[in-house]
Amino acid sequence: MESITVPVDDTQFGPLAEVRQVSVGADNDVAPVNELLASGWKLVHIGHAGEQTVYVLAKPPA
Repeated sequence: MESITVPVDDTQFGPLAEVRQVSVGADNDVAPVNELLASGWKLVHIGHAGEQTVYVLAKPPA
């Protein structure tokens, strides 16, 4: 699977401390995504790679 690169200085989302890509195979596997969102991460992009749903999340600087 190809990784997605998001620039740290992306002007749409402001400065980013970290970017993470999470791939899940079924809707009931989204617990890791929900945990990141609950801890302050922002959803940057949702895409698909074959049977997988790919979530890209960004952590704003502290």
